[in-house]
Amino acid sequence: MRIQSKVMLIGTVMFVTILLALTLFSTITLQHSYDVLEQGDTIAEMDRGVSALQSDLDVMNRNLMDWAFWDDTYQFAQGKNPAYCANNLMEETFSTLNLNGLLIYDQGGDLVYAQGFNLKTEEYADLPEGLNTSIAAHHETLFSGTDQLQTVNGTLFLPGGPVLIASAPILTSTFEGPSTGTMMMIRSIDQRWLASISSKSGIPVSILTPEAALDSGLSEMTLLSRGEPVTVPVNDSIIRGYQLIRSIDGSDGFILSVEKTRTISRTGAATVDGFLKIFGLFGVIYALLIIHLVRRIFLKPLNTLTTGVLSAEQGDGRRKRIEPIRGDDELTILGTTINRMLETIDQAQTAIEASEKRYRSVVEDQTELICRTNSKLTITFMNRAFTDHFVTDQVKGQESVEFFSMMPEPAKEKVLLFLRGLNPTKPVGETEIRFPYQGSTHWMAWTVRGLFDAAGELTEYQFVGRDVTTQKQALIELKEYRDHLEELVNQRTEEMMGMQDELLNIERLESVGVLAGGIAHDFNNLLSAILGNIELVRMDLDENSPLDERMAEMERVVHRATALTRQLLTFAKGGAPIRKLAHLGPMISDTVEFTCRGSPIRCSCRVQVDLWATEVDLDQISQVINNITLNAVQAMPNGGTLTVTAENWEYTGVEAMPIAAGRYVKITIADEGVGIASEQLSRVFDPFFTTKITGSGLGLSTSFSIIRQHNGLLQVASTPGEGTTFTILIPAARDLQAEE
Repeated sequence: MRIQSKVMLIGTVMFVTILLALTLFSTITLQHSYDVLEQGDTIAEMDRGVSALQSDLDVMNRNLMDWAFWDDTYQFAQGKNPAYCANNLMEETFSTLNLNGLLIYDQGGDLVYAQGFNLKTEEYADLPEGLNTSIAAHHETLFSGTDQLQTVNGTLFLPGGPVLIASAPILTSTFEGPSTGTMMMIRSIDQRWLASISSKSGIPVSILTPEAALDSGLSEMTLLSRGEPVTVPVNDSIIRGYQLIRSIDGSDGFILSVEKTRTISRTGAATVDGFLKIFGLFGVIYALLIIHLVRRIFLKPLNTLTTGVLSAEQGDGRRKRIEPIRGDDELTILGTTINRMLETIDQAQTAIEASEKRYRSVVEDQTELICRTNSKLTITFMNRAFTDHFVTDQVKGQESVEFFSMMPEPAKEKVLLFLRGLNPTKPVGETEIRFPYQGSTHWMAWTVRGLFDAAGELTEYQFVGRDVTTQKQALIELKEYRDHLEELVNQRTEEMMGMQDELLNIERLESVGVLAGGIAHDFNNLLSAILGNIELVRMDLDENSPLDERMAEMERVVHRATALTRQLLTFAKGGAPIRKLAHLGPMISDTVEFTCRGSPIRCSCRVQVDLWATEVDLDQISQVINNITLNAVQAMPNGGTLTVTAENWEYTGVEAMPIAAGRYVKITIADEGVGIASEQLSRVFDPFFTTKITGSGLGLSTSFSIIRQHNGLLQVASTPGEGTTFTILIPAARDLQAEE
């Protein structure tokens, strides 16, 4: 598109845009102002209708005060003036007071007079339908003025339509009480009343119920409920206003509606339309003038400049210069500058050709593999190293070579994903691809650059590759060595942490043992003194003395306490084992079978035939086997299998354990009982800790101390619900031959 066409298009678009903006402004702002003015005028008309209603209420209220605060009415309410109705409440009275009904109640609230009146025919008639029911419903409000100089007035909505009602207590002419009753005046808001209001205001006035207003499409009931007037345009010619008139007790009563011709809105629309037409006419004239000036001052010299630039190219490589433009404005300067630029381009072209020759020789002599492809990965350039590495003799004679044809099939998808990740903000990326080369697999590291034009479209790829097979293999070997080393470190760390926990547990038990040994030793001395005194007392007593039996019982209790202190001493010091060379196999089998005898437990005892001999105190080791087996029997009250194994085991020190490296006899006792909870497992060897009701808590702690005195190790492992396994390690004797 030529500049002249663009200028015409831009001018037209600007003019249409301004015209649309003014149209929107006029519609939104000016027309809205007229609409607001129209709404205010409608609300004012509606206020006149409300004021007329309130005026009628005020007149009726003044008339009511004249009649209610009168001695004749006061006496009639007491039943003392029987001629009151005939003398005062005639048809002319109702017509003069403009009433449709009048009611008088005595002091007890009983109706003593009620009369309706038809103002149209000026004859007596029935009271409005539902009046008595509505008065009863609003009794508290209408009868609130008793004994007080005040009146109550408002509206009631009856089945036949709304009415104005005023109520006042009946007092004397001097406004004195007590009140002898209540007088009420009624005025119907009927078509006659609406016609009167319409004639005064000059606009139609009507009445709606809230339900009828909703059926007619009025949606602003929330605003009406808050007492705010609402205006609703019906069409282009009519607008309606609504005002909620509340009942005498403040509840929703009826809606007063006025209807008005939309003269203001139509006047505003005509004004806006005329304004837009005048502006459009002047806008067209102004636009034509601007276009004429632009063509004469700018476009004509610019066309001359364009013609000169288009003819600047010639066949011999040298560019023609454009003819100078007359004048001293920017276009003249532009023509001179273009001529200088053409001269510079010719010089730069010569320099580029020379530079291209130099850099081509540099790229060709590189040992790295360099190539360029178009966006479809067809190779457009490749240096000598790339050709020697990838291009076969069959491919060298072809006019076009595809980069993918040299790539192994598994790597093509990876390369495509990699190339799709290049973009103008991240044009360079690196990747590694395995290529078959000379019978083996080689790793090639590629640095790829995507070349993009000014619009961000991809035009070329540049690949620079190098063989990194040696480095890759070295990295793989280094990673494997590092992973193996980390595995060994983690394994050793776990073993050391387990050994540290084991050592801490042993130190804690040894500390508790020292304390328990001291207490047991002192307590045993006290028990010895008590036992000696008991024996001396029994020697002085007759055999038939009643105290002898009690002293014998005391002696038995002291013996049991002495046995308990021996257990504590055994836990503390290991009971000073008397070691001798022995085979543990027979003792293990006999002890397990003896302990399980009489229980529902099935024993499985397996002892290695060539079990190594040990230097142990057989009685103490038997006590350890007995304690652990007894716990297993108690853990399986419903039966199960107790598996006991004894085998040779050599500790090399690779695993972290608080024992010396060497040969050991390994005894394993595994049950199928309830198991031990993890939070209790670390305390099973603590003295006096037990999960049994009748246990003393010294069996396992004594067993742990005995094994420690034998330079061995006692361990426990348990899974709740699956069972518990105790492992005993006892050092094997240097002399493996033992007496049978």
